[in-house]
Amino acid sequence: MEESKELLEALGTIDDIIDRIGKLIISIAHGNDDFICTNCLITAHELYRIMQKYAREDDADRIYEEFKEITGRYIDD
Repeated sequence: MEESKELLEALGTIDDIIDRIGKLIISIAHGNDDFICTNCLITAHELYRIMQKYAREDDADRIYEEFKEITGRYIDD
């Protein structure tokens, strides 16, 4: 039972981290809707790669689409 509780806590922590990464990516997108900061876009891309690896597919897809809608750019370019 203890292992199950620890697993659930770990999964919850991962979800929290992924949620924070998604918020950071969207924040970067909003910061680049008028002025393009190349380093910011590189950072968003790297954060998205982490998100793709650890997030649920629908969460990663949502961030991908939101980033495209805000910036007019694909995050994986």
